[in-house]
Amino acid sequence: MNSDDYLFVYGTLRRGAARTDAGERAFVQLEADASFRGLATMDGRLFEVDGYPGGCYQFAVGSQVRGDLYQIDAATGLFSALDAYEESDSHFEQPREYQRQRVPVALGDGSVVYAWAYLYHCSIDALLVIESGDYLLWQRQRQNEK
Repeated sequence: MNSDDYLFVYGTLRRGAARTDAGERAFVQLEADASFRGLATMDGRLFEVDGYPGGCYQFAVGSQVRGDLYQIDAATGLFSALDAYEESDSHFEQPREYQRQRVPVALGDGSVVYAWAYLYHCSIDALLVIESGDYLLWQRQRQNEK
């Protein structure tokens, strides 16, 4: 399969994540234009930005970001909707928080594919690290603390 065929999501677009109305609309678009293929990981770190996560890809960092892998069926409509949701399209001022980039992700069977991911592109200096690398787990833990 072509590397353009995949999308890795690690935050509010994951299955089972709590999300805003805008996030729900983006998730519906994702489910309409792509097929869930399974859980996957990306080398990197996950941060709490402002009630939502920011993932940074870092080769051989020793930590991983957990997420969902999708095979894309209709890239044009999907990327248009997700670029707007992630505020990474040209309508938003620079610097944009997220950039869509292709990164290697590992599947549960150990195979690796290149997938598009929306990576956090601003300073991480003052951000809280989500040590588990798993936004769904982090959301549940925070909900249980309330």
